[in-house]
Amino acid sequence: MRTVIIGVGVGGLAIARYLVAAGHEVEVYEQADRLRVEGASLILWPNGTGVLRHLGLEPESFGSRMDAMDTLSEDGHTLLRIELDRMAKRFGHPTVVVPRGRLVEELAAGLPEGVLRYGKRCVGITEPPEGSSGPVVAEFEDGTKAEADLLIGADGHRSAIRRHLHGETPAQYTGYATWHGLTRVPVALPDGNHGLVFHGKSGFATMFNAGNGQVQWVFVTPWAEGDRVPRGVRDERTGEFGMASEVSATRNLRERFGHLVSPVPELLAELTDDEIGLFPHILHRVPDRWGRGRVTLLGDAVHAVPPTLAQGVNQTLEDVWSLQRALTAPGGGTTEERLRAHETVRARKLQRLHTIAKGAENRPAPPRFLRFAPGLVPYTRMTSWTVRTFSEFLTAS
Repeated sequence: MRTVIIGVGVGGLAIARYLVAAGHEVEVYEQADRLRVEGASLILWPNGTGVLRHLGLEPESFGSRMDAMDTLSEDGHTLLRIELDRMAKRFGHPTVVVPRGRLVEELAAGLPEGVLRYGKRCVGITEPPEGSSGPVVAEFEDGTKAEADLLIGADGHRSAIRRHLHGETPAQYTGYATWHGLTRVPVALPDGNHGLVFHGKSGFATMFNAGNGQVQWVFVTPWAEGDRVPRGVRDERTGEFGMASEVSATRNLRERFGHLVSPVPELLAELTDDEIGLFPHILHRVPDRWGRGRVTLLGDAVHAVPPTLAQGVNQTLEDVWSLQRALTAPGGGTTEERLRAHETVRARKLQRLHTIAKGAENRPAPPRFLRFAPGLVPYTRMTSWTVRTFSEFLTAS
């Protein structure tokens, strides 16, 4: 089957690898003129790590395993501990922090020459009449076209394929943003395999080892469209943080988070403005029916969520695993029937994720009494949450 994929991100590359291995004739089109390796790190929970291993990759070889995640109060007390090594034993796959650039390079390296086509911005598609065996046609800005038996939109939250299928349904800003980076700084985490989450009145921050001497760091603040620096100026009368100041991003972050316990002040002392990336948080409404005919969507094109739960890339990989399973399973059923069955199952899970992610954006600090038993409740909740709510891969494998 000739398959056209729009978008050379994690989802597009991963589904391309699966379908090439299954014997499909695959072409992947990308509007950029090269493989985009920018971006910070991604947290692969056991579901994401498991799917990549199923594809033949070993994330630990180009990332850093995370065996625990501690949530600390402003004064340094541990409020929550998620014992990720226990999850790894339970599910057979670890939690790994990987640089996004390395992940897309590893995925692309497994594809035959000529599969990836750059400088091709998709501006629309033409579908055959219902019931027809004619091709789906992708149309590009340069006037060229590509015919396919199956078309997959993996082109991000501004997806041209989603727009064709569902009209103008842009993702909505949530009112928060992540200020983040992946840098080599002379800051050592207390335990190299423990991720740290810092909670306080000023917001929350995280720090993780990402392998190869790099630290992934994140600061989350309220945000409004047009902000180019964090809202980090404190009102001396109320103690509240107000509008974004014209001063540098690093100065605003130091003002807002510099009082947190080590190693946050040491990190902030080393950062420069050009190391700080901005990622406004967005949410996409997840439709009941993702595609139509022989056209479907995956990843951020259909269910973009904020990074608060660190599930974006993991759910994209779950989409990929579910889709390839539907398309390659033995037995009857047309391509259209297989696509709709896959979408129905995934839509139910992602609609629940949308609700949880929306509620988590305000991210209240954990209750202080948990400092007396930081590992008890989180582990139980985390395992149940991962298996029952989000993961098809872990429950099926």
